[in-house]
Amino acid sequence: HTMLPCAGSLTADFSSADVCLGNNICFTDLSTAQGTNNIIQWLWNFGDGNTDSVQNPCHSYAAAGAYSVPLIIVAASSNTYPVVKHVHVFPNPAAFFMYDAGLGCDSLSVQFSDSSTVSSGSITAWLWNFGTDSSIAQHPVHVYNTVDTFDIALTVTTDNGCSDTHTIINGIIIYSSPPAPVASSPSPYCQGDSIADLTATGTGGTLYWSSNSSLTDTLGTGSPFTSGATSTDTFYVVESGSWVCLSPVTQVIVSVNPFPTANITALGPTTFCAGDSVGLQSDTATAYEWLLNGGSTGSTSQNMIASSAGNYQVVVTNAYGCSDTSAVVSVAINPVTVLNTDSIVIDSSSCGNSDGSITGITVSGGSSPYTFEWVDGALLVVGGDSANLVNVPSDSYILTVTDSLGCATASGPHSIIDAGAPSAPAAS
Repeated sequence: HTMLPCAGSLTADFSSADVCLGNNICFTDLSTAQGTNNIIQWLWNFGDGNTDSVQNPCHSYAAAGAYSVPLIIVAASSNTYPVVKHVHVFPNPAAFFMYDAGLGCDSLSVQFSDSSTVSSGSITAWLWNFGTDSSIAQHPVHVYNTVDTFDIALTVTTDNGCSDTHTIINGIIIYSSPPAPVASSPSPYCQGDSIADLTATGTGGTLYWSSNSSLTDTLGTGSPFTSGATSTDTFYVVESGSWVCLSPVTQVIVSVNPFPTANITALGPTTFCAGDSVGLQSDTATAYEWLLNGGSTGSTSQNMIASSAGNYQVVVTNAYGCSDTSAVVSVAINPVTVLNTDSIVIDSSSCGNSDGSITGITVSGGSSPYTFEWVDGALLVVGGDSANLVNVPSDSYILTVTDSLGCATASGPHSIIDAGAPSAPAAS
């Protein structure tokens, strides 16, 4: 007889490794056979409703969890030998983060906050990529000092070695601020003038004018800019570039020079009789221009003699070139009386007697009533009743007529001569 070997025993066994969700678990058959009882079939059950019959299968689980995996090996003798082992599929974390600012000018400090989660286990590691360098802190602060656009990525890893990455493309944008506008202080203004035409030059952005370096107000935009201010003031101008990046502030100081004060002091009465005048004096200044009824008189000194009726003003200019015009000083001229001697009659005295006379002078003009005064050669008053002088001796006489406004006109001297004694009659 031919002797057949005895069928040996079989031992079912396999190995596997725990994985993170989304990865395959590969099972390695470690079953052994002795003698001629070979293994002819492997029956795998992955515990999630899926099976396989290859010796060394790989399987991907759809959900995280712990799974019981039976393996049944079938021997040539048709005997079956089972083994059951457990595998774990760990959940992946969900990486996520927030940050407080994404746009900046020239540089930007950003606070990043991790808000990643995992359904079981815990997150034990963080790796940030800021586009410039990295950090392993959970909630880092990063300062961007370069004008550019940056992606941000956070990778988190759990205690089971499972990881996830969250990336934001172009998450940080750093813009370049324009340079400070070029501006210069304008020529000084005179007090009371409206400050206009403040100019500045930028790089094409909008120019903003403010009353303070903190830019808490906006007085206007553009160039030139009219402020409307009337006293010495300081203005600040900035340029707004890309996004809302502001340039450094440029200070513009506008000087406003003081105004002179134009006043006229009359050095006498401003109403007087024709032929008289009054002195007018201006406050001290650097230059003067006297006006009569709005037109130049040609007088350019501090004092002026006004001999014509009308409205006088003076325009004064100080050392800064600032001018002021005075109020009007009105000068009025009263007309004088007119003494007409075309019909004057002078009668001589005789033999030293007081029998001479002056008559026929007529009075017109001025303002009646009139007063009359005759004086002799010694300036002694000899008459004052009328324009006629009678019963006076030979002498020189002057008549002064004064009207009711005090304007006086004189006529004379008129001389009365003594004719002597009359001739004796001839003897017959």
